[in-house]
Amino acid sequence: MPPKYYTLAILFGLIAGSPVFAIDPPAKAIPASMVNVEISTLSQTLTELEKQTGIKVSAGTLDPKSLFLMPIRNVPFWNALEAIAANSDSRIVTSKQGKRIAFAKKEGENRSSIDGAFRFVPKNVAARTDLERGRTHYDLTLDIQWEPRFPVFRIDSQPKIRTATDDKGTALTSPAISAKSPTTGYGHTATIRIDGLTRSARTIARLEGEFIVTASPKMLAFEFDDLQAKLPIVKERDGVKVTLKSFAKIEDRWDVELHLEYPASHPEFESFESWATGNAIRLIAPNAGNSYAEDNYDITGSGRRVVAAYRFKDATIGQRDPTKAKGWKIVYETPAPLIEFPIRFDCKDIPLP
Repeated sequence: MPPKYYTLAILFGLIAGSPVFAIDPPAKAIPASMVNVEISTLSQTLTELEKQTGIKVSAGTLDPKSLFLMPIRNVPFWNALEAIAANSDSRIVTSKQGKRIAFAKKEGENRSSIDGAFRFVPKNVAARTDLERGRTHYDLTLDIQWEPRFPVFRIDSQPKIRTATDDKGTALTSPAISAKSPTTGYGHTATIRIDGLTRSARTIARLEGEFIVTASPKMLAFEFDDLQAKLPIVKERDGVKVTLKSFAKIEDRWDVELHLEYPASHPEFESFESWATGNAIRLIAPNAGNSYAEDNYDITGSGRRVVAAYRFKDATIGQRDPTKAKGWKIVYETPAPLIEFPIRFDCKDIPLP
């Protein structure tokens, strides 16, 4: 039987009545990508989404040729995907650390929550009993996903819970933990301990809270296209200063040292934390020739000033001296100024084991 189709207004009304909750992001938060797509096939819809957001979404198990009789007008990215899933009786799935997004057959109720560019998905609930103390608590696994177009560097290990009740109206609690976890890719999984549930409870009726994330709206590319020029060479963009301090051949390798300086608004980091390890550097031969990645690197500093040292050992580079051949260049990618902001979730009717 072909899927039922709805107008966008009716469909979002259905989504609003289901356990999917969109929350307006705070002003400082990285905003969601907004999309506009007219009536077309699913394949054309996903192609248009990619053009507008730069994010590729696969049809997955759905028929890409199926008609998608529902215009999407000025809708946030995750809300648009939720609408497609509801329209096609499917669910959103992510893989490869959030880099791959697709659709799969629906197997249960959708209990996701959306806050701007972030999406929260309750994955499972496990009961744990302390036999010595005779106490039982529940652990909720919550997947946090964000649009795979900007980096997130860390997130609260545990959220601040605003509201938590079971289906009988009993107030629930969660231990407060002041710690942060590093993130990789475009997703993170948090385990939230829920206290106060009893065997008579059937669901977590509502769980509302927030995490604080440290993120950057985009990556900035700095190009040093004259490696024969006198050093240091300073480049500045969007308040970020990158200085090519040294570029020299040492034995069989090329050493590059870059100094990064960020605005005073840069969030504080502990000495053991590092936000620059994901930066990317390429040494590019003349005339858009071969591109070489570093063999190893050292990052010193975790605050707004960082020293990054990179070493290139490729034999091809050793045969040609970049300091004597015109056209060699270094392209370095580092995040735009980092910001911290809350992301909020509001999940309802989570079944208990």
